Amino acid sequence: MTTGEAQEPLPLHHLIDLIKAPSDPVTALAHLDSIAAHYPDFPPSQSLLFLLLRGLSASAPAHLPRFLSLLRSLPRRPRFSETAAIVALKALSRAHLPDDALHTFQNLPEIFGCKAGARSHNALLDAFVRASRWHEAESFFAYFHNSSRVSPNLQTYNILIRALCSRGRVDRAVELINNTWDRGLEPNQVTYSTVIFGLVRSGDLERALELFDEMSERDVAPDVVCYNVLIDGSLKRGDFDKGMEMWERLVRDNRVCPNIGTYNALLKGFCKMGKFGKVMEMRNRMAMNGLRPDLFTYGILIHGFCDSGNVDGASLVCSEMIKTGFVLDVVTCNSLLEGLCKSRRMEESLKLWESMIKEGKHNIVSYNILIRGLFENSMVDEAVSAWEQLIKDDACCPNAVTYGVLIHGLCETGFISKALLVLNEAQEAGRGVLDVYAYSSMINGLCKAQRFKEAVGVYDQMIRNGLEPNTHTYNALINGFCQALKMAEAIHVFDEMLVNGCSPNVVTYNTLISGLCRAERYEQAASFAKEMVEKDLKPDMLTYSSLMNGLCRDKKIDVALHIWDRVLGGGYGADVVIYNILIHGLFSAGKAKEALHVSEEMRRKNCLPNVVTYNTLMDGFYEVGDCERASGIWLEMLEAGVEPDIITFNTALKGLCSCSRTSEAVQLLDDALSRVSGTTQLRESGQHMQQPDHQFSSSNSRNYDFRGSHGLPPDSDLSQASNYTKRSISTSRKLFPSTKTFQTSARGVARTLIAWLVPACGKTEKEAVRHDRNIPENNVSSTSISRISTSRSSPGNFHYSGPYGQKALQSATNLPQETSTFSIMEIYKATGNFSADNIIGQGGFGQVYKGKLRDGTLIAVKRAKRNMHDKHISVEFKNEIQTLSKVEHLNLVRFLGFLEHGDERLIVVEYIGNGTLREHLDGSRGNGLEVAERLEIAIDVSHAVTYLHAYSDHPIIHRDIKASNILLTEKLRAKVADFGFARHAPEDPEATHISTQIKGTAGYVDPEYLRTYQLTEKSDVYSFGVLLVELVTGRRPIERHRNLRDRVTTRWAMQRFREGDAVLAMDPRMRRNPGAIMAVERMLGLAMECLASTRRSRPSMKRCDRERKRDMNFRNLEEFWAFYVTQHSKASTRRFHFLGTLSALLCLVSSLISGRWILLVAAPISGYGLAWYSHFFVEGNAPTTLGHPFWSFLCDLKMFALMLTGQMDRELKRLGKRPVLQLL
Repeated sequence: MTTGEAQEPLPLHHLIDLIKAPSDPVTALAHLDSIAAHYPDFPPSQSLLFLLLRGLSASAPAHLPRFLSLLRSLPRRPRFSETAAIVALKALSRAHLPDDALHTFQNLPEIFGCKAGARSHNALLDAFVRASRWHEAESFFAYFHNSSRVSPNLQTYNILIRALCSRGRVDRAVELINNTWDRGLEPNQVTYSTVIFGLVRSGDLERALELFDEMSERDVAPDVVCYNVLIDGSLKRGDFDKGMEMWERLVRDNRVCPNIGTYNALLKGFCKMGKFGKVMEMRNRMAMNGLRPDLFTYGILIHGFCDSGNVDGASLVCSEMIKTGFVLDVVTCNSLLEGLCKSRRMEESLKLWESMIKEGKHNIVSYNILIRGLFENSMVDEAVSAWEQLIKDDACCPNAVTYGVLIHGLCETGFISKALLVLNEAQEAGRGVLDVYAYSSMINGLCKAQRFKEAVGVYDQMIRNGLEPNTHTYNALINGFCQALKMAEAIHVFDEMLVNGCSPNVVTYNTLISGLCRAERYEQAASFAKEMVEKDLKPDMLTYSSLMNGLCRDKKIDVALHIWDRVLGGGYGADVVIYNILIHGLFSAGKAKEALHVSEEMRRKNCLPNVVTYNTLMDGFYEVGDCERASGIWLEMLEAGVEPDIITFNTALKGLCSCSRTSEAVQLLDDALSRVSGTTQLRESGQHMQQPDHQFSSSNSRNYDFRGSHGLPPDSDLSQASNYTKRSISTSRKLFPSTKTFQTSARGVARTLIAWLVPACGKTEKEAVRHDRNIPENNVSSTSISRISTSRSSPGNFHYSGPYGQKALQSATNLPQETSTFSIMEIYKATGNFSADNIIGQGGFGQVYKGKLRDGTLIAVKRAKRNMHDKHISVEFKNEIQTLSKVEHLNLVRFLGFLEHGDERLIVVEYIGNGTLREHLDGSRGNGLEVAERLEIAIDVSHAVTYLHAYSDHPIIHRDIKASNILLTEKLRAKVADFGFARHAPEDPEATHISTQIKGTAGYVDPEYLRTYQLTEKSDVYSFGVLLVELVTGRRPIERHRNLRDRVTTRWAMQRFREGDAVLAMDPRMRRNPGAIMAVERMLGLAMECLASTRRSRPSMKRCDRERKRDMNFRNLEEFWAFYVTQHSKASTRRFHFLGTLSALLCLVSSLISGRWILLVAAPISGYGLAWYSHFFVEGNAPTTLGHPFWSFLCDLKMFALMLTGQMDRELKRLGKRPVLQLL
């Protein structure tokens, strides 16, 4: 054949023989292509095609689509049974090719000449499940269930149950089991085993065991996998008895036998629980049953022995493993290395390390284990050498764990500054190199060295890098502040910890209790101890020791003895520390005999006294004048071999002199000088010999000089927690308190901004200007409040002032010049003599009437029940007028005046004519509220309550935030009304709550307030959370006509939200679109935080306008931003255009004075020119109308997230906006 001539095809019979040959199916497919190309009229036999189909399905499923396409092009299409189609569909499913599986399913008649049966449907459903295409799986199941010509069978439900368990939706999987019985299908072993495994994996062992018992009741024989899962789950949870019970049931079950997986689960559980006797027993039983250990078995045994410190036992198992024919892998070597390091057998560890390096059986985990072990054994030089070796090792690269181990080791050995250098180098290496453990270790080290400013700086770096602080991080900060007795800062960090959703542990509370006791804040320490118990955290010996020490110092020895009885009764092993505390406390209370009795009991319980015990006893007896017994303690101490310290000598010298035994004191002084000087010289010599002298360098030639910077001695680790959560600690106010002058100035600026930016309602421009000129420099309260005053000396008159009048006064002689006077008869006339036709509302206080003054002003008159003996009504009346007279906000109902004369008590407020929010949600008013309008209402209420809590002259707790107390204007702006239950927050800054009787409305009342009678601002936050749920659902908080499970609306809505079905909780009258659903999810997310069961876990109202998460994908932010801007652009543009320039200038001045972080952005808005936006990122906005668009969940979520991630400028450019000014 000449060059360039086409190659002749192989003969047909030869090609067929090649396809039949047991060769590579891909090559056989190429031959089939050749037949189709060169012999188009030849139809391959059906058996030949099925042979190739099975070969490709087994070893090359990626080529199946090509083969199936070829089948469709054959001149005579073969007709296969559904079995052939299932072979192809299952192969595509295993290969995670759901799209090809779907295409094949849709074309089964053309490809295979058969129709899709139940098995084909199941194969396609399995393809979607294996590829985690959950939405398509559910849609296809719905089609299969409702529209297909065939019905789902048990395998269908098994596949769907497997999908639900994989997604963690085990409750739904359990429901499906019940559905199968209802449809006449009997679940089998696979069904139950899948759900049981899902329940065990989710930690619900009890329900898994119940389901296992149900299997027996329904005569479904469990398989060995089911037993294995339950045994493993029980032992993992530490429930040895339940694990052994399941083992015994397996042994008695004649239908199944234990397999290697059973024994591995048992061995792993026994090793974890330290029951090595059971390990050997079960291993022998395994051999007797003819089962040989596999690689996993040996790995379990080696890891278990090493973890318990029995490295010799692990070595024997390792030798047996090698003799059996298994080869040591990297994981096994790492277990041995870790065991040797934990056992402090560092010489053997280094030898093993050398062999691992030589044979190439090491990875980055190996380096991490070795470096940690070297640091823990104070071998800093060797740890640094291992780090240098890692830098040069091309096969391994330092990861987040490596940097964490290195930083932690350097901090624990006192090299704080060097650890900072490593931290900085890791940050320069790129994001993702450091984890929370590294930052927490660095913060812990800096706090121990009392370098708090640097610690907070590292914390801020951690937040900027997108990492979430965990319990260990917060504990490090709290411990540092407690050690320095900065208790206000420590408590602030604790509060931030709760707000950010990080759960404190026993270490957290112990640290705070100990610090508060040292700072002599005993009552606060006791309250933290009580809270600790309420949170089901079990106090330990450190807790009791700290409390007893504080109580003894507070002279409350009886309470300390009560705690001591609890310690003894609870079976705690009292240590020498708690004995010393009790002995000292008893001596301080003058109970020397009881102290001596405790010391004798201490010896009887084999708790050996230490030098502190003897010092305390000597000092106590000398104080009560019992010199003989004190001298006996001295001799007893020497006989016990306890070395006296300098405090011992000082105590003895002082005591002898107080007993006029001067000569003995002189002799003792000579002995003290010789002993103490010798000990001091020895200690100084030891310290000089242990000076660290290390150097190491990184791969980029950065030198770390360790000489002369050993820092402080390391303390014990605070916590081993590893679950991290992310939030920010505000250090600008609490961690580093500013001066009182600066705080007052900043608050004054904020209030002045309120006064300047509130529109002058009811005044002409000239009057408003004249009013603004009269604003006192730092007395914003008196300038922004409009009131009516009344005089008890002339009860028949009613005094009225315009919106910009002065504060409410208590006597007629002090009435402002703008006040007008009305007679009681005019109020009667305005309300039609309180005609029933003018009643617009009523409640427990009385009835509300609509009225019209002579100048045409519409008013609402609240008339109390005419019962002079009703004490509660009188209290509510006074509460309401005292509260309303001190507040003014656009989202609060404006107070006009009050009258109290005889049994007539009236409160006059502005008339809001569009009804209550409850009426709109019920549908009795308006045309229904859309999502944007509901969001605006939530924002308005948030403004109002935030103002009451944070910006009024004295913080106010409303106590009755509910939909029927929210009035709506014609433009659907919300105003909060009804202050009858309002209370002022405590004046004492140290006070945490007000103890008072329960007031409020069922369904809205804070459950913690109900339980403890302790009222706080967080009670309003809870009510606000209920209101958010009302806005989303349209339902009342309690709907008694519904079934029991759905009766409490908040519980029902939160359950829908947690299940990812927030759309099902939406009011059916609202339109559904992606933006609306997203807004509803944000509102329910905020509601969930507000509805937390404890007040410490709820956000403040200042934070309620912020979305709780900023780690959201960019697409969602963009969609929600576009939705919000679309809904609000028209209304907000006019408002911004009018006050835009003034707003920008005022925000700039405020930022320069207060130092708060403000972002000013100019955005072109079509039709209205240039509008200015401003935003306070730390403190929150002044509560004004100007704040609506950016005081929302959206703006805080969008702008704050973009600012923290450094994407603000890019996002503004992308949206056609431009940054004007950024100040820090």
